[in-house]
Amino acid sequence: MTDLRFTPVQPTDSALALLDWQHIHNSIIPTAPLSADEIVARAQRNILEVAYVDGTAVGCSTVLSVDLRPV
Repeated sequence: MTDLRFTPVQPTDSALALLDWQHIHNSIIPTAPLSADEIVARAQRNILEVAYVDGTAVGCSTVLSVDLRPV
């Protein structure tokens, strides 16, 4: 059985997850590559995760946060 796990990208730690997220994102969307600093900024606003299967990064996700402040 394979080991599937999801690791959050935190803006203050988890450097390996941040670099894995960056590599996957930039491979999927080469026309809009993101720097590590841009990913840190996104991780402060949104939920970023890296999916690992048996220790190998296989995907990344971004869940946009909802701004609930009145307009």
